[in-house]
Amino acid sequence: RDSNGYYYSTLRTIGVQKESLADLIKEYSNILSEMTILEAGGEDVNTLRQRKEQVMVRLFNTLFTSIRADKEYAELTRYIHSGYADVNIAIQSICALTLGLLTYYDRSKFIALLDIYEQNESYVYMARALMGIILTMIAHSDRIKADKKIMARSGRIPPPTTTILSRRSAPSSAHARQSVPTLSSRRKSCRRS
Repeated sequence: RDSNGYYYSTLRTIGVQKESLADLIKEYSNILSEMTILEAGGEDVNTLRQRKEQVMVRLFNTLFTSIRADKEYAELTRYIHSGYADVNIAIQSICALTLGLLTYYDRSKFIALLDIYEQNESYVYMARALMGIILTMIAHSDRIKADKKIMARSGRIPPPTTTILSRRSAPSSAHARQSVPTLSSRRKSCRRS
């Protein structure tokens, strides 16, 4: 209940602010650049550090409460994969996507997590994205199993995640059991071909 209260309270606040993810990332990057220059000159950067943290909170809350923001999610995944992404933004973004998904299922958000997991070479980002995927699969297994495109992608995820879906809600009939694809069944069908 408390997490839902926080989600909807934040959603109301974010709805009033209407900040774009790209603008927040740009603002954060500008603050980092300014901090680097001032630190090199021996200047005090406490005010900038506070601004940086405030922007990070706004960015987290924007991602946490966003719904069906396909373009922004695609932009976020491009940014994370670019090699120029700030580690703090990437990690906080993955956490925000995960927590948002646990509160309210958004297919686009889930696809963003899949993209981050599949297209990244950083084990830190991959591990966080995988945890988000697993937790979302547990929380929303019926919705995910009903989505053929997402199920088709699940073959690229390690076996424990596909096992979670098959164990989460056991089908009542033998036919339904056969219709739940698992990684091992995909491997068998590939060998037959």
